[in-house]
Amino acid sequence: MSIPTIGSRSHPVIARFREARDGRDHRSILVEGRRLVEEFLDSPLTPREVAVTPAIAADNRVAPLLEDLKERGAALYTVSPSVMDFLSDLETSPGIAIRADRPEPFPLTHLNGLGTPTPLIVLLDVLQSPANVGAIVRSAEAAGVNAVGVLPGTADPLSSKALRASAGSAFRMPLFRAPSVQSILTTMKTSLRCW
Repeated sequence: MSIPTIGSRSHPVIARFREARDGRDHRSILVEGRRLVEEFLDSPLTPREVAVTPAIAADNRVAPLLEDLKERGAALYTVSPSVMDFLSDLETSPGIAIRADRPEPFPLTHLNGLGTPTPLIVLLDVLQSPANVGAIVRSAEAAGVNAVGVLPGTADPLSSKALRASAGSAFRMPLFRAPSVQSILTTMKTSLRCW
């Protein structure tokens, strides 16, 4: 497989990865690392661009992932280790990263269709640590929670740090934003259990 190579930190592709990483591109997310890429591929989300170092691209476990990403329409690029370190959110880069479309928030009005008879929802209120947000999303999925709501002042559950901490749960768990608890209660037509 012939993949275009990027050796400059100032390349426009790298700028797009950095914007997704830093939350400046509100239409994209950054997914890093082989395991999280595997979780991503089990989701319906759309990958746009993949950056991979030559050493990771040669890994037999990664080659099928690159093929899957390419089949889903992603543009593939090899990058030098120093460029990968520059676009990565980690101190030690895992050598593969995806810039993908950010999923649409779960609509508040759809909360009424979750769970029978009463949906179980976790609300995150002013939780500022992305790692804690991701860990709660992961725990919520394991506990059978129907959705996770994010109130103002809470870290983005789709930031790269939160995605890693969620171990892929953020790709599966319905996530919604709400301006207040009252707005949720007003929307709900059924009783509601909140954690």
